[in-house]
Amino acid sequence: MALVVGVLTFALSGIFLWSGAAKLGVPTTAANAVAEVTRLPQHLARRVIRTFSLFELFGAVLLLVRASFLGAAISLGIGLSIAIFSSVAMAMHRKVPCGCFGSSGDTRPIGLTNALFGALIAATALMLMINRIEEHHTLVSNFSLISALAVSIAVASGTILQHLRDLRPSIDNYMMRGDRD
Repeated sequence: MALVVGVLTFALSGIFLWSGAAKLGVPTTAANAVAEVTRLPQHLARRVIRTFSLFELFGAVLLLVRASFLGAAISLGIGLSIAIFSSVAMAMHRKVPCGCFGSSGDTRPIGLTNALFGALIAATALMLMINRIEEHHTLVSNFSLISALAVSIAVASGTILQHLRDLRPSIDNYMMRGDRD
């Protein structure tokens, strides 16, 4: 069980490191989505995205250095934020590009997949929190951990697979950004 928890912790950290770093480098598409859905001015939307990216990076680092409970708590907030923001965008019938991994504006719009992955990220974080509590107390049954583990494996795999196609535009965006400096 410790091996699986370690793999999931590493996978969630990798997702947050990738996403946070990419959005810090290229926040435009994600900031446009935030501005469109929340009606914030563009400069505030960029600040929101940069702050969110910093939370992703901070949560990833905390998970990697074994500050698991705090890292998982931050990850839970990130997952819930993604799920809620995506649900609001869908409810408002906004067709804004995702920008999840610093990708350019030609990505698929925010939708049900984003909301589900946000919820699954939250479930993974919750599983990590439960595991951390179980390490100190024996109040949690193995069945609840195994159930949460199954959902967590799905989120780690699904998130990575869903956004693999976004990796290339992120790299291209960084390369173009470097050419302009």
